[in-house]
Amino acid sequence: MAEVLRRNAAPYPDVRVEVGGFEEWDAAGRRFGLLFAATCWHWFDPERRWDLVHEALEPGGAVALFWNPHGVLDPGVYEELAEVDRRFGVAGSPHGVPAATFGAEPGQGEEPFWPEGECRADGRFTDLKAFRFRQETRYATERYLGFLASVSSYRVLPAEQLDGVLAETAKVLDARGGGIDMLHVSDLFLARRRA
Repeated sequence: MAEVLRRNAAPYPDVRVEVGGFEEWDAAGRRFGLLFAATCWHWFDPERRWDLVHEALEPGGAVALFWNPHGVLDPGVYEELAEVDRRFGVAGSPHGVPAATFGAEPGQGEEPFWPEGECRADGRFTDLKAFRFRQETRYATERYLGFLASVSSYRVLPAEQLDGVLAETAKVLDARGGGIDMLHVSDLFLARRRA
């Protein structure tokens, strides 16, 4: 990902890509106007993460935290794919949640990862805002299998197990019209460091 970012940022000479974990990263006295994290906030040390954000942001700087969960729209497809995943030992699949479990409000379905309560209790941040965007998408079988093959819970499988779970997933999807209808949710939490 860092290499792709370097290529994409090549026209901008002031962009520097630094690879490393947020908790070990040294700001070297620098402060930034924006810090963002996509679907990884829950991995940061809960005892230190808001301190690290505060240290990295200039006064008035914003933190933007994103989540992008997926849900299967058809409960029957969800049940059939859940059985396939169980047989092959797959956990954390993009189709592992029915879309009906996502409410209308930002953060619903993402507890205990949603950061608003922690941030509000911290007191060093202001202008807290949250947004939820929803989009329904249809994946044809082959496109969805390609997506699954890129997901870490599938990438870690031994080749034979991966081939088996993808083949069984394809059978389910092909028997149900040649694809899967998914709900994509994008949640965004914003806050500013107090000036």
